[in-house]
Amino acid sequence: MKRQLNFLIILIFLLVGCASTGLVTPDKMTPQGKAAFTLQLYNNADANYRAQFNASPKPLTEDMKQYFRTYKAVLEGSAPVIDLYATTIKSGGLPTPEQEAQILAIIYKLQAMLVKAGG
Repeated sequence: MKRQLNFLIILIFLLVGCASTGLVTPDKMTPQGKAAFTLQLYNNADANYRAQFNASPKPLTEDMKQYFRTYKAVLEGSAPVIDLYATTIKSGGLPTPEQEAQILAIIYKLQAMLVKAGG
């Protein structure tokens, strides 16, 4: 039941994310749209991580420990890239092609994590 509820919540977050961007794929979004979408997606992934961790029976199995370590590493590795991208946009700058590629990779990775967590 909890797993189904988590999946429903994640699905709602993804749908809200898509609706807020006008159903445009991330590679077609403006830099401002990508920044807002990525921040929202990151916050949803972080909330999902915390909810799953708190709901998991303790002590954690080795598989669960590895799952949470991997999830956390993705979040921690993504945060500085997202922050730099958003700061560049807020200051009126244009992201470099490398930043664009990094942010798209993060979007797809976070989406995959949220879908996998729900499925």
